[in-house]
Amino acid sequence: MKVLFIGGTGNISTSTSKLCVERGINLYLLNRCNRNVVIPGSNIIRADISQTKDIASALQDHKWDVVVNWICIQYRRYQKRL
Repeated sequence: MKVLFIGGTGNISTSTSKLCVERGINLYLLNRCNRNVVIPGSNIIRADISQTKDIASALQDHKWDVVVNWICIQYRRYQKRL
């Protein structure tokens, strides 16, 4: 299974990211890489979710079975991206 986590290295999501990799999930982390967190076995896509053109370019050749947005705090703020 190919999974994309938007974020994936925060307080809650780091443990989930590690568990996914341990369970054999092909995990991609889309984030700015500002934290000193390494998830061995994950694939990193370095980009800022607020930069729509950069995101479109970074993701254009991929298809995922599941996408999880760990940074969506305010639904209205990110509604246009869904």
